[in-house]
Amino acid sequence: MKHLKKFLALALVCVMALTVLTGCGKSAKDYQGELTGKLKGANIGVTVDAQMNKNAETVAKGVSDGVWAYITGNGNYDYEKLINDVIKKAHLTDNTQWCVGITYKGTNANVGFDGSEDDVLAPSDFFVKELKDYNASHSTKLTKVGVGLYEIPFTGVDVVILLAE
Repeated sequence: MKHLKKFLALALVCVMALTVLTGCGKSAKDYQGELTGKLKGANIGVTVDAQMNKNAETVAKGVSDGVWAYITGNGNYDYEKLINDVIKKAHLTDNTQWCVGITYKGTNANVGFDGSEDDVLAPSDFFVKELKDYNASHSTKLTKVGVGLYEIPFTGVDVVILLAE
């Protein structure tokens, strides 16, 4: 009985440790669903596209490597160059526009299509605002988007990418 109690205590400690190490933020599917709902509500003629979601997830992973290098002091974070390089490696069209949101424990850092920055709005709200502004000020409208998320393991940092064409 004594050994059983020790074993159960150890098992409980392992479960608790795994719970702490497991990310508790939003998933890519959560962001995609949230953005779909907000785009429908905004009624701006932009839809979420499955292939664009896959592309955005690839770009988010590539960008997160650069973000992690910057966080750890092992890299220079030129986000514009970094994202454009990752987009080229993913073989996306030159017409692909992007926005990025980086979240950490409720803090947001967003960069828009034109380089505008915002640290107040959640990424999905910022993305909808950027899409509205872009389509209002450009003759060629963005009609399909994809959103991707990459959680940098054990950091609490999420990199969220919006791609639009």
